[in-house]
Amino acid sequence: MRNLKEEIDHNLTWEEEEERPSRTQKKKDAQNLQKLGEFLVTMPKSEIERLDISQELKNAINIAKTFTKHGARKRQIQYIGVLMREVDTTALNAILEKIPHHKKL
Repeated sequence: MRNLKEEIDHNLTWEEEEERPSRTQKKKDAQNLQKLGEFLVTMPKSEIERLDISQELKNAINIAKTFTKHGARKRQIQYIGVLMREVDTTALNAILEKIPHHKKL
């Protein structure tokens, strides 16, 4: 039989695990950010400059526009997805919904 301290530690660990997103959810979130990044690459440069995102992300998007090889473009979009983790996507989605040609992801 466990002593009281071990039981409390076990219960705290269990509760902490429930609060964290699952591995599958993390992957889905990353894929959604990557899709949003792909959409940003298709936007005109003038609209990208108006968005409230970091300059590093704007530069990565503009660099992705210059790539013609599929592999290089794919890697750059994955990098954009990584940078998107730092962006408040709810605010970004609200801004993008105002753009007429944007479809909700």
